[in-house]
Amino acid sequence: MIVLPLYQLTDTLSAIEAKGDYYRYLAEFSTGTEKKTAADQSLMAYQHAMVVASGELSPANQIRLGLALNFSVFFYEIMNSHERIIGVYKDSTLMMQFLKDNLALWTSELAGGASSYVYSKWGQRIREMGCRPYRASLLNTDFRE
Repeated sequence: MIVLPLYQLTDTLSAIEAKGDYYRYLAEFSTGTEKKTAADQSLMAYQHAMVVASGELSPANQIRLGLALNFSVFFYEIMNSHERIIGVYKDSTLMMQFLKDNLALWTSELAGGASSYVYSKWGQRIREMGCRPYRASLLNTDFRE
């Protein structure tokens, strides 16, 4: 097994994802056997990239999240396989929930709301494990003092 530095890995994954995107675009405008061929090529590229990304990158990695988004568009638009979309997003769901919770908290604070912990089912689980949830007010701390 060859281990690539992270920058080479992400460049390689981006290139494989671009191949999947290219063939997906061809499949959108093609018909008959040309559409099937383009869809098959797109599927192979996306699957290859997902296998590599799942094994090497965290679910929060922007390359992996972008790949999951594009792969799900492929299943929806080209394959009309709405069930498969759920499988593509499964690994990214927790990370997206944290982002959503933080965005809601920060938006509330910008609107003049009081600083508070992120209370969600994920935040509750963190508290049950004995950890303190993320506190957005720490961003307002001036560490230069």
